Amino acid sequence: MKIVVIVYAVSWLILLIVYIISLFENKKSKKKDYALERLLNKHKSTKDKILDKLVYIIMIIFAPLVVLVVPYIVIKHIK
Repeated sequence: MKIVVIVYAVSWLILLIVYIISLFENKKSKKKDYALERLLNKHKSTKDKILDKLVYIIMIIFAPLVVLVVPYIVIKHIK
């Protein structure tokens, strides 16, 4: 169990590092993204906005589990 917690924590750190790097790389295009997002959100209903937030929460919770599953899939595919 201790190993799973360590792998989970390391995967969160990797995701955090990737996120920080992407923030620095996308500073210039952020204005365009904001304008597009504002245009798309104007036509969404409240239910759609809640569903979008729910999908983001689910992705954040289960994203580190991919670090555990991908090696298993690769090894299984090789065998």
